[in-house]
Amino acid sequence: RFTDVTATSAVGDSSWGAHAAFSDVDRDGDLDLYVANYMDFDPGDNRRCFRGEAREYCGPNTYAGQSGVLYRNDGDLRFSDITEEAGLSTERGKQLAAVFGDLDEDGDEDLFIANDKNPNFLFVNDGKGHFVESGAIAGVAYNEEGVAESAMGADLGDVDNDGDMDIIVATFQWLPNTLYRNDGDGFFSDVTFAAGLGAESVPYLGMTAAFLDYDNDGFLDVFVANGHLDANVQDFDPSTSYEQINQL
Repeated sequence: RFTDVTATSAVGDSSWGAHAAFSDVDRDGDLDLYVANYMDFDPGDNRRCFRGEAREYCGPNTYAGQSGVLYRNDGDLRFSDITEEAGLSTERGKQLAAVFGDLDEDGDEDLFIANDKNPNFLFVNDGKGHFVESGAIAGVAYNEEGVAESAMGADLGDVDNDGDMDIIVATFQWLPNTLYRNDGDGFFSDVTFAAGLGAESVPYLGMTAAFLDYDNDGFLDVFVANGHLDANVQDFDPSTSYEQINQL
């Protein structure tokens, strides 16, 4: 049985929260909370978007982006908003997924954020709970063609068993789900097509992706949950459908 402690815990931000992730950012033994925010939406400005005469969900370029919120765990289920002092308030994206992991292998937790139709973010932790956005330098902001993809979900895992964390990103339809291989020292390469994950994923809208060793052979596999946003998508795109198969 659960009790709603949002108000007393001070985590009731009213922005368009799309994803959440926990990690001990300041290494004090308790879990801090990051909430990824999507777009700066005002119910009083509920725009209507169409493809021809068929109505569709408005795309990510319709509204401005937002920064996420980092809550420091102060103990006793109480949190403090430390977004600004942690260096996470300056970058505004269209955030749909956030995952923590030691991506540069320096002993602290970094933060990867998948953005919709905007460059992805990689916030590198300096070891003291302060972050510097380094996505473009690290090679994870864009795909190998230099495109800021419509990223929907993400996961971390050591897919090549070399001891460091790689990144899988699920993307919108007609884009390949993207695999960023960790080359060490915080730099990554897009190896999507070389790994066989490109062409098979293009026809589908990936909502999220996860690493798992499905067949227990010691190597991580990839599961992608697919499905379109628009229930009436066939009205304006007969080549696809609302219901889509998942992929493994």
